[in-house]
Amino acid sequence: MRVLRTHVQLRIAAACSVFAVPFSVLGVWLARADAGTVVRWASKETIIPGVSALVMALIVGALILKGRKLGVYIFLATSVIAILTGTLRAFVFHDVALGLYLILSSALAVGWSLWTLNELERSFFDPRLRWFQGLPKPIPGIECEIGDHRVRVSRLDREGAFVYSDRDRVPDNIGQISFVFRDRRINCHGVAVRTLDRVRPRSGVGIQFREMSADSRKVLGDFVESLKGEGYV
Repeated sequence: MRVLRTHVQLRIAAACSVFAVPFSVLGVWLARADAGTVVRWASKETIIPGVSALVMALIVGALILKGRKLGVYIFLATSVIAILTGTLRAFVFHDVALGLYLILSSALAVGWSLWTLNELERSFFDPRLRWFQGLPKPIPGIECEIGDHRVRVSRLDREGAFVYSDRDRVPDNIGQISFVFRDRRINCHGVAVRTLDRVRPRSGVGIQFREMSADSRKVLGDFVESLKGEGYV
């Protein structure tokens, strides 16, 4: 899948990964200080972990901006290793300050990971496609009209949708679109944020709804709630 543009919340989540740098430096300083070693902030004992954390944060951020959950899993794996190592040291030296730091670090790491995964799983960003599937499953009875093209819908909520076609390419110049369900037609305006290229180029497109009036948002919200009530989404 190819990312055309990222939504603001995902960019913020990716940027927040750099906070691992000061936290890693602080953790090293607390661990070394309790062992009776005087550690200066600008020393190799803090610079090496800080640089390592910065490299990890840049890799994680780049993967997230490409829509890859692997970035979150790398962050969690390195966090677990660091927290387990710090916990062992805190028990050995009976370090209360280090223990409190580890509790705070664990809470922040879990919170950031859950938040970032939630952003990566937005309806317009994740078609919930299994590795063995070529195309996502459609929502029965719902179609989307993009210009002269009529495509199927795999995900839909108040923020966006993921649409696909099993025959033609889906346009990535979105603009005005319409969702058709029974005798209802809901008009929306959106932009393409991600494309699915597994079967063919642009076999699917993630659409984030933008530039819609409050009334249009309300109509869309009522439409989505009615679909939820009937078990379609």
